[in-house]
Amino acid sequence: MNNGKYADACQKFQRVANVDSGSSLLVQRSSGLATELKEVIKERKIFLKAYKKAKMLSENYEYTASNTKLAVILGYGSINESYYRDVYNNSKKLKEYNDRILRSLGYTVDDDSTDANKTRSQKYSKNTKQDVFSGISDSAASAAESKLTDAQVKQARKDLKAQGLNEKAFTDEQVRQVILRAKHEGKSVKQVADEFK
Repeated sequence: MNNGKYADACQKFQRVANVDSGSSLLVQRSSGLATELKEVIKERKIFLKAYKKAKMLSENYEYTASNTKLAVILGYGSINESYYRDVYNNSKKLKEYNDRILRSLGYTVDDDSTDANKTRSQKYSKNTKQDVFSGISDSAASAAESKLTDAQVKQARKDLKAQGLNEKAFTDEQVRQVILRAKHEGKSVKQVADEFK
């Protein structure tokens, strides 16, 4: 059972539980463990499916949606049991990754508790005052910004306006940062600016 072979263990417990002439205590314990393992197998399938979906969402840059899926796993009352340890550890790592990305994009990620047995609540709020290009050191960002021409900034403002965004809401420095982040992430200027409007 400790090796993660839950289905095999469940069958063995079920065999012991079905013995007619066996010790009643042993039969009772085996029956209880067989029932528990059936539940574990069912829950693991649900958790693995949720984790797979959360990972796919994260890979598609949908970090908030990914964290919502992970909340199903991390908020489960018995998630700290050894049966779920691998799923719990993978989910926790993915959530930490998502949170790190969200913070670098200017979102505030509030985690009400690190205890998985308590209800989790995550609030994401946009922080436009935070540096748009926070994933790179200040000196590297400054060097890259200085290489951008005024014509590039003007063109980016035109692109933002054409896409229906208020280009005047951004300072020249912020527009430069948006351009650099768009290049760095392989996105359009509008996609990056949308994240911070």
